[in-house]
Amino acid sequence: MEDRGEIEGYFPDEGRLGLSFAPQERGNPASPATVTSIEPPLAARQPHLREGLVLVAVQGEYVEGMSCGEAIDRMKASQRPLTLTFAEPPQPRQDAAPSFDAQGARANPPPRTAPARRRRRRRHSSSCCSDAR
Repeated sequence: MEDRGEIEGYFPDEGRLGLSFAPQERGNPASPATVTSIEPPLAARQPHLREGLVLVAVQGEYVEGMSCGEAIDRMKASQRPLTLTFAEPPQPRQDAAPSFDAQGARANPPPRTAPARRRRRRRHSSSCCSDAR
């Protein structure tokens, strides 16, 4: 398996993994599985695992192109010990064309910036700027 900044999780015991997954893109079940929560005992044993990581392989076999549900089914069908491989989520391209969801709302809105503030020139009366005598 080539190293693409991947992070491995090792799960030797039968039972719950201690991870929750959801599609990376909300409302898109075909989207890759992303870690949405980690139970405290697992977080203590494997601190390198964290929310937001994307599942890329189960038992060394890549699951790219699989939906979240298909990847979870692959995990459930695998025997223990189980090795899961994760990666950081891809960063959105800054020059990407805007995309829209089914309702026509922009799916990748540009980052919001605060509007520029105009400086107001303060008017001074002659008494405030003169030397007090």
